[in-house]
Amino acid sequence: MAIALSIQTRQPCAAAPFGAVLTSLHPAAAWAGLPPETRDALGTTLVDLVFQDFLSGAAYAEEDRVLTDDGQRSAAIERAERLLNRIYDDVAAALPALFGPAGENPAWVEDYRAGRLTMSNEGVLS
Repeated sequence: MAIALSIQTRQPCAAAPFGAVLTSLHPAAAWAGLPPETRDALGTTLVDLVFQDFLSGAAYAEEDRVLTDDGQRSAAIERAERLLNRIYDDVAAALPALFGPAGENPAWVEDYRAGRLTMSNEGVLS
């Protein structure tokens, strides 16, 4: 039996103090600046990653695990690990202002090292 889902989507809210302008170096602003198709693709991969981790039961007591077969759990762990690598690579490629071009530091690193940028306790640059 097929199940149809209707999911409402919206742009993420950029978490910042009222009236604050977020730069492209703020993760929320960088995310909001992505094309909707890219956000959807990354979000889908992330949901799949979390679902595979859930299936693996790694964070649950044995009696609470969905899968009881060690082979199935191991396969779910492997899928989650592949998806984690994929999401890391895909996010970095989609946001070169934050992560830099492949194999290089982003432009902001020089400013940070020279003291022209600061980093909050939450890891946000300004």
